[in-house]
Amino acid sequence: AAGLLLVVWPGVMLVRHDSISRSAEGGLCPDAEAAVVWLRSNLTPDDAVIATTPCSAPLVYYALRHGLPLQHFDPPDWSTPREISAVIVVPTGRAGHVAPDEVLQELGLEDEFAGHRLEVVHEFDTVKLLRAMGAPTAP
Repeated sequence: AAGLLLVVWPGVMLVRHDSISRSAEGGLCPDAEAAVVWLRSNLTPDDAVIATTPCSAPLVYYALRHGLPLQHFDPPDWSTPREISAVIVVPTGRAGHVAPDEVLQELGLEDEFAGHRLEVVHEFDTVKLLRAMGAPTAP
């Protein structure tokens, strides 16, 4: 029993102390948890979440903790003609200032989202969420 406690206790302490929000990785995007809570309440089943560092890893971490399906972090499905809707997570403030186009370019998605309208749907201190909506895609 004591051996099991030694193995499990560090993991429990990691979760209890929420060290990811204070770490160099997670601490650079401190509003990641609040963003995931918002996303969980506002995403449609087909919405993609598009993010890069410093926010992508903390977003996935908090998605797991809050039950947001990780399928939202998969690249959008361009194989069938339909309107693609995605939420682009843009670091701001202490997390840095990154333009939405830079996020799309880093992930190689700039052509797929060319001509899409971007609308700010929510802002936190260190994260801005923009909905990208556009015309149906061609296969």
